[in-house]
Amino acid sequence: MKKSFVLVFMVVSFLCLSFFTTAHAYPNIYIGQEIYFGNGPGTTGGGEFKVYPWGSTEELFRSFCLETDEYISYGTKYRVNDISTEARHGGSGGPDPDPISEQTAYLYHHFYHNSLAGYVHDDYHANLLQRAIWHFEEEGGGATNEYTTLADAAVSSGAWKGWADVRVINLVNAQTGACAQDQLTVAPVPEPATMLLLGSGLLGLAGAARRKFRK
Repeated sequence: MKKSFVLVFMVVSFLCLSFFTTAHAYPNIYIGQEIYFGNGPGTTGGGEFKVYPWGSTEELFRSFCLETDEYISYGTKYRVNDISTEARHGGSGGPDPDPISEQTAYLYHHFYHNSLAGYVHDDYHANLLQRAIWHFEEEGGGATNEYTTLADAAVSSGAWKGWADVRVINLVNAQTGACAQDQLTVAPVPEPATMLLLGSGLLGLAGAARRKFRK
């Protein structure tokens, strides 16, 4: 009976852990990876950019610019030099390196997870979002708009704190090594519920092993 209970507990813990870790699909992006960009909605010279692994037509995710004085070209091979929470080696405003703002993280997090209020994948909304990101990164984004207002309200109210799963991919040209436009992405972050389930599962394993050893 005890063995059956331990087995059931382990299976349930594993299934719960699997659910929490796969609830949101994250792009397979890593340091040293070679990627290229395609054109998506937006007419500002910024995003949406479609991101692909080099040599593949499978879209990884969509991104937005952080800097206005560095560039990318469609179809050119770029290498992921680093993944961090800051833009580097460029920018017409802010320090170098330049940590992304909480407002930018809020906007991109909800864009990626399809939960950004009122967002539609068209030129109008992509332009608004790109300008809002440039605004918060001190890159001359221009006047405030519905997304700057939304992000400011979330941060000032305390509803949003920190960067969560939002990261910056610091890029270089794979052929020349020259710095290129930094882009936004997301990366998985362990959730408290996931860590609790993992800990419970490990405790269950430890208890089962201890009982077996005593027998």
